[in-house]
Amino acid sequence: MATTLRVNDDVDNTDVKYLQQKVKELSLQLEGAEKREREFKLLEAKLLMGQVQTVEAIVEAIEAKDQYTSGHSRRVADMSLMMGAVLKLEASRMWKLRIAALLHDVGKIGVYDQSLKKPSALDDHEYLQLKEHPVIGERIVRRIDQFADVAPIVRWHHERYDGKGYPDGLGGDQIPIESAIICVADAYDAITSKRAYSDRKTTAHAVEEIMTHSGTQFNPKVVLALRQALLPNELMSISLQESDFDADFEIPEETGF
Repeated sequence: MATTLRVNDDVDNTDVKYLQQKVKELSLQLEGAEKREREFKLLEAKLLMGQVQTVEAIVEAIEAKDQYTSGHSRRVADMSLMMGAVLKLEASRMWKLRIAALLHDVGKIGVYDQSLKKPSALDDHEYLQLKEHPVIGERIVRRIDQFADVAPIVRWHHERYDGKGYPDGLGGDQIPIESAIICVADAYDAITSKRAYSDRKTTAHAVEEIMTHSGTQFNPKVVLALRQALLPNELMSISLQESDFDADFEIPEETGF
């Protein structure tokens, strides 16, 4: 049996219309707030991407001084993301990892060019100066408010798993996993790139050499991630699938996926 909902006679129609108008106004206000929130997030994303592009331009300018390191930071960033995906890092940490990897050598702006380009072994003074670049890099990155929490990752990317690295002698799990990842990616790119002091080695050779130092120079979990990120047939192809990545993470176009 159908029933008809009737407004109580004690409630004036004017009151009903007033309430309906208020509901409509609140609905419009909510829609406006949601729109402003979307616009704010879009603006925030654009600002962050603008900062990343600025960072990339600075890095490219620094690397342009040395033909042997051109593109090094971008390659380190790409390899770092691959290992981060294997290790199932959440999207926010993958973002920090990318920024830190791009900026890991920015402190070399404070190192003499002749030391960076020297084709032979550095003397003690030159080596001590080179070891300052993570600290200089941290200071530079920390001055960018949005990247302040990335600064420690940059500072510790030359720490060793056995505690014999620099600048602070951290070891084991004291080293952020992002710094440990960049350490391995940095070594991998150095081995597989032609440098003033060495010829380019194969990917298989690089992985073998890095595995030799697993547990001493490098975090074993990260070394395993490097190995898992590459196929065994000469270790030349990427074996990751999109399903291996965090749902919120977008694979960089530069990786060729």
